[in-house]
Amino acid sequence: VGAADEFAAYGLLYALVRGDGGSINAELQWARRTIASRRPSDARACAHAVAVVGALATDNYRRFFALYGDAPHLSGYIMDHLVHRVRVMALPRLEASYRPRPPAGFVREALGFADDGEAERFMEERGAGAR
Repeated sequence: VGAADEFAAYGLLYALVRGDGGSINAELQWARRTIASRRPSDARACAHAVAVVGALATDNYRRFFALYGDAPHLSGYIMDHLVHRVRVMALPRLEASYRPRPPAGFVREALGFADDGEAERFMEERGAGAR
């Protein structure tokens, strides 16, 4: 039971990595059927993957990184391939909210960096605050 849930979740997350809309929709339907046919405790990985889809669809980077930190099984390894894309998408929004430049500590927390230095380097590479 658990393996079907886990691998349905991996399929959905991998479709997100590939950015293939048709595959995402097919995998999303499969994941929802998996969730509907199981107890919530037996569908945790699928529920998590569906929540990741929702976070990306609504550009909710905070939710994405919360889900990234709580990824079940090996889902985090697949999500690793989405992290850079989400960070790049989120940085202009953070800049618009924190002119002229968002504090490194805030960026670290919001975008899931390991430390302030990593967040600082990311902002410098993208010219944050220079626009």
